Amino acid sequence: MRCAVQIELSEEERVVWEKRVRARRSTTRDALRAGIVLCAAAGHTNKEISTKLAVKEHTVAKLRTRFVPQGMEGLREQGGRGRERLYPAEKVEAIVEATLH
Repeated sequence: MRCAVQIELSEEERVVWEKRVRARRSTTRDALRAGIVLCAAAGHTNKEISTKLAVKEHTVAKLRTRFVPQGMEGLREQGGRGRERLYPAEKVEAIVEATLH
């Protein structure tokens, strides 16, 4: 069985994360991620956090793993996994424009 990555926060960091959870201007996604960090720092398991916050256990584990080496930056949205565009947006726009006119 693998152990969850431990997260330790200073008192100042904890205050910042608690503000993110309660802030009206935080997106739902940011508030959820802040909640995961706070629960992990409090010593809860991935399963307990996933149950409490109604997310998949894999999501909790992934955010924990990204947070430790990267901090707040690790919780930002990562680039998509999809296929790269075959043609640049300018070329697609030029083709559409030529087709319509």
